[in-house]
Amino acid sequence: MSQKIDLYDHSSNYYHGQIKDDGNIDLYSPSNSYYHGKLKSNGNIEIYDSGNNFYHGKLKSNGNIDLYDPEGNYWHGKVKA
Repeated sequence: MSQKIDLYDHSSNYYHGQIKDDGNIDLYSPSNSYYHGKLKSNGNIEIYDSGNNFYHGKLKSNGNIDLYDPEGNYWHGKVKA
């Protein structure tokens, strides 16, 4: 069963998606652009946008997500229960 995620970028734009059971991540921007990535076994998150730009972060044990875009801007989010 996949887990739904909500993310907000540094400008408070809302992104939504899911973490699948196999660790693959599907994420969609406010304009419905597709981002894809992977949740690693150590909790690290790696995401790429359609231009192959790299986003990285961490899924914490409390379900919070810390993510940084290619420019180093902080994004935050949560896995929905």
